[in-house]
Amino acid sequence: MKKSFVFVVILCLLVCLAACTPQQGSEQLNEKLKANYSQISLSVTTKYLGETLTSTVTTTTEGDVSTVTYSIQQFATFNEGIPESLIVTKQGTLTVEKGVITSMDGDEADIDVSGVSAGNLSFDDNYFKNANLTATQFTAEVSAPAAFLGTAVQCSDMKVSATFDKTFVKTIAITYTADGAEVTYSYQFTA
Repeated sequence: MKKSFVFVVILCLLVCLAACTPQQGSEQLNEKLKANYSQISLSVTTKYLGETLTSTVTTTTEGDVSTVTYSIQQFATFNEGIPESLIVTKQGTLTVEKGVITSMDGDEADIDVSGVSAGNLSFDDNYFKNANLTATQFTAEVSAPAAFLGTAVQCSDMKVSATFDKTFVKTIAITYTADGAEVTYSYQFTA
């Protein structure tokens, strides 16, 4: 579970630089992800062993400075002492300048900002089946989850849905089941 939370946070900290260029198929979304977004919000819901964990991360960017506000739920571990509850929520705010955390207020969380980029998600037509692309929406079953996410996830039921306009991605939703956990990622992008 810890790896999936780290992955969630890394994906959430998308820092983008380039403008859109037209491409064919789902690959046009890669260029749209590189656009400048003032805010990216990610909500992750994980259902596991009858429990539901909900985590949210919001990144607001101005120039080279990003403010990351997070609330991450995870199962308690005994290395933190005897837990009062099965689920622990870690909340706080980070300030990130040029990829380096410069200040932190709140609970310490396992957030890696060293490789922050939109490069983790890879919209490549070869990674999808039963894809449907319109002028404003893309939906598909993901046939190569690890390649699409840019991380070692093993599942056979991943689906993705994205909405966008001519320049920007608006939302991305990803669902899958792995190691008995049902996972839903919901991104919202603000230009």
